[in-house]
Amino acid sequence: VRSFFEGRKVTYALSTNYTPSVYSKSVNLLSVSLGYQNDLVPASIREYVQSQSSTDSRYSMPLTFGLQGQLELSRRVALGSGINYSLLVSNYEEVTPTSRLDVQQSLHYLGIPLNIYINLFENSGLKLYVTTGAAIEKGLTASYRIIERGVKRHEANSVPGLQFSMGAGIGAELKLSNDLGLYFDPSLAYFFKGKQPESIRTAQPLQYKFELGMRFNL
Repeated sequence: VRSFFEGRKVTYALSTNYTPSVYSKSVNLLSVSLGYQNDLVPASIREYVQSQSSTDSRYSMPLTFGLQGQLELSRRVALGSGINYSLLVSNYEEVTPTSRLDVQQSLHYLGIPLNIYINLFENSGLKLYVTTGAAIEKGLTASYRIIERGVKRHEANSVPGLQFSMGAGIGAELKLSNDLGLYFDPSLAYFFKGKQPESIRTAQPLQYKFELGMRFNL
């Protein structure tokens, strides 16, 4: 094993990763109870119930921060892994004739990605590559800020199961020196629901991701 690693280049990276999308949906309680057959309901009744009962869900842009390393397998191929922290924030609102409920949910994840990088072009100042891989994440906690009838309270629950995802993308690294580079990796990722709480990943499992960071050699 030691002979395998001898002479191979190891590169480290500090990264931030975000998904430039938000998602929202509104559900009318009358539509749910009638199976979305609004056309069969008199307009006067429909307008009354719609004005009385509604729910709304809004999902904020996910944020991820990480520390990664790359092991050079050959001049064109590298294997990368590390550890990432992700924050997913959602807001839920339910309004009825007698009450209003506002919930902010914050999901905290710790994950390990595993990626393969294949160089397409490289010179002294620029490197272009493609990447593919998967990740496994464990939810650390799900925290809630709840406001009901003007009273605020906080709760926290554990997150069951694991979050699996896979993705692929392209990337570019601008070399600032022999030991330092600035990189940008746009990619597509698909998140498998499993037993995870409702979030932007369950509402919109296919997501665009943009990773920006610094790579350096020690």
